[in-house]
Amino acid sequence: MNATLCRAIFLDFDGVLFDTVREAYAVSMIALGRSARIVDVNFDSAHFEKFSRYRYLIGPAWNYYYLIRAIDEETLASGNEVESEFRKSLGQWKEGEHRSFEENFFQTRNRLRESDRNGWLSLIVPYGMVDDVRTLLQNHPEKFFMVTTRDRESVIHLLRLHRLEIPEDNIFAKEEYAVCNSKMEIIRSLISDRQIEKSMFIDDLEDHLAACKVVENLLPLQAMWGYVAPDKKEDNSVNILKEIEKFIHGKNVWA
Repeated sequence: MNATLCRAIFLDFDGVLFDTVREAYAVSMIALGRSARIVDVNFDSAHFEKFSRYRYLIGPAWNYYYLIRAIDEETLASGNEVESEFRKSLGQWKEGEHRSFEENFFQTRNRLRESDRNGWLSLIVPYGMVDDVRTLLQNHPEKFFMVTTRDRESVIHLLRLHRLEIPEDNIFAKEEYAVCNSKMEIIRSLISDRQIEKSMFIDDLEDHLAACKVVENLLPLQAMWGYVAPDKKEDNSVNILKEIEKFIHGKNVWA
């Protein structure tokens, strides 16, 4: 049995630590055969602008396939209905299509990382709060967990590159998500297995946070600087960092 871990902070990757929307778009365009190389991808296009605006609708990587198709076909709903309509439509498409795309997506990402490392890295930008997270990790590495739908290999590569020392045993990525099909289930299992008494979960996606409200003694916090609806976007990273620091030292009212 693992030693008791009283407090834990669960972090998402994309939209919390790193802005990866350009990488997601480039990998998607190359995986779909619309561009051959990163330098061929047009980030000044209206197509990318829409992709970036609606990035907040994405959960697992296969969702990109249908977002791009909806942009191509101009079938995205308008106003407040865009999110519910897009989620509803995800269940109506054929699994074979998006599974094939998802496999190609990750193969393409791996190939770009190996063949055009500098180009690939240029597409992934750390948010300003990463420096503060690095300091917290240096002092309390065992309290931090990564829970993401991104593939494990690229997560570890980028964390190490930016000196974010989350223990590899505390990284739970696409591979685990494919089994559990839910961040909430991953977190609930970790709380049980690691004997965690209180925890925080920082993610930018409302669906992941809402699902975790049923988990006892877990405080979900939304990273509003990440991939959220444009009318809700704001940089609340200073407040989130203060909450993390207080939580680590047991100073939150909630904790």
